[in-house]
Order: sequence, then C-alpha cells, then structure tokens
Amino acid sequence: MHADHETPGRFFLLGMQKSGTTWLQTLLDSHPAIICRNEGGFQQFATALARSIGEYDGFVEARADVFGKGGYPHMTPREVRALYRTFLDGRMLRDLGSRPAVRWVGDKDPNHGQEVRLLLAALPEARFVQIVRDGRDQAVSSWHHVHRIHGERAASRFPEFGSFALRLAGEWAKGIRSIRTELAAVGAPYCEVRYEDLLAEPRRSLRRVLNFFEVAADDDTISACLSAADFERLSGRPRGEEDRTSFFRKGIAGDWRSLMDDRLAVEYVRRTGGLMSELGYA
Repeated sequence: MHADHETPGRFFLLGMQKSGTTWLQTLLDSHPAIICRNEGGFQQFATALARSIGEYDGFVEARADVFGKGGYPHMTPREVRALYRTFLDGRMLRDLGSRPAVRWVGDKDPNHGQEVRLLLAALPEARFVQIVRDGRDQAVSSWHHVHRIHGERAASRFPEFGSFALRLAGEWAKGIRSIRTELAAVGAPYCEVRYEDLLAEPRRSLRRVLNFFEVAADDDTISACLSAADFERLSGRPRGEEDRTSFFRKGIAGDWRSLMDDRLAVEYVRRTGGLMSELGYA
C-alpha cells in the first residue's frame, strides 16, 4: 500500500540488538519525508493488553454465571486487532502538524522481530526494514552493551564471552530467519540491508532503502542524511575509536576478532546453521 498525502504510511524497523538499528533509524529520520521513532514499546503494550483481555474475559464469564444468558461475549480477534492499531497509530502518528511533507512514519525496535504477526494483524499495509549485521560482531557489541548497562549483574550472569557468544548464535539466526519467513508468508513489503554495506557503500545502501519507500534519493538528500547520522557527530569520536561507556562504542565491522579466536569463530558460524554463509559473512 502506498502512502497517501493525508495519512503517512507506516513501517517498522527491525534487527537484532546492537546490529545498527539506531544508526539506520537516525539516517531515515533525517529524511524530510520520513519520521522514524524510537522504541514505542509495542511489545510491552501487547503483553499488558493480553493480560487485561484475560482478566476481562474472566469478568464476562463470572457475570454470565450470575445473570445467565444475554451478557457480553469474549473479545473477538477483530476487536483486539483494533486495539493494537489504535495504539500504534496513536504513538506513531502524533505531532505531525509541523511536518506536512512526511509520507512515512516508522518505529524502530529490536523487539519488533518477536511481534511480527501482531504488527501485521494491526497494520497489514505496513512495510518492514531489517538491518542485519555479522553475528560475531553483534555478539561482541552485545557483550559490551550488557556489561555497560548492567555492570556487576551482567558480570555475574555472563562471566565468560565464549559461552555468551555461542548462546547468541542460535538466537541471531532464529531471529533473522523468523522475520524473513513470517513476512514472506504474507507477501509483506520487505527491505533488508547489511550493516557492513552501509559502512562500505553508504550512499548506495541508503539509496536502496529510500527507493523502497519511493521518496527522494538524490545526492543532496542522501548527503544530509549521512551527515546527520555520522558516527563522529553521534559519539563525539572518530569511528573506530572505542569508548566502552558509550552507547556508540566503536562503530566498525570485524571487531569480533578482538574477542574471538579461530576455534570460537568456527563454532559460532556452525551454530547459525548456514545463515552466516548465506549472508556472506563466512
């Protein structure tokens, strides 16, 4: 479904944690025709709503026991889908008055990968973009991220990088495959971009994503987006200069070599069931 001039089209930006979702969000949000919001909490809402619906249906059943026939039925799937859509529209389409040129509004959240079916049920016309990253680098970046956020608790739970990385290998492969499979099953519009391609060929890679949304992809527009999302502008450091206290720690490809020896790297690749090779990483 193409976005019209009254209500912008909606899209979801997905990707495994620490795969570059924030970078791509910033790139897209810098385009004059796109707003890409940051983690509106749909998964948390859906979890809370499921609990509330269960409680409500229990209330309906209790009233039926008291008054007999004629009470309200359980909530239908259609009613639930309407609640999901109302939440998403309310969160995503807010405050658009100052941006009349906007044609697409998106929400970035790594957790969206776990809720693809619900997102499709709520907004079947939505488009999806997934950014993928070499799973070994994703593991290294996630390792530093959880230790930065959780400190001693992370050190106690994940004392050794190797076991942490191998546990993530299966999750990485399963997450990417499930997104692809569920979207392909319904023919949802889908664009996939590699983190490494954005690094090596930023103009070409970003232009492909912008063409997916059918918005301006001229050199000046792309230059403005790349400038707004420049690593040095976001972090205050040149790309590759590490700061383990920052969300934007290093921003490079191939950093897995800093923590993985050959044995661990080979075992990681094996546990992804061929996906690393399929994506051109092994």
